[in-house]
Amino acid sequence: MTGKDDQSAMQLIAETGADMAAFETSNKLSNWAGMCPRNDESAGK
Repeated sequence: MTGKDDQSAMQLIAETGADMAAFETSNKLSNWAGMCPRNDESAGK
């Protein structure tokens, strides 16, 4: 997994299990895990 250390990868597998059928796409998995980039800007303020 790019950008994650071994501990984070093991924790993700422990939380989700080995069967990824519950997540239709990798985007849904990363969204569930909170690894999606966010846009926290507020009109440049």
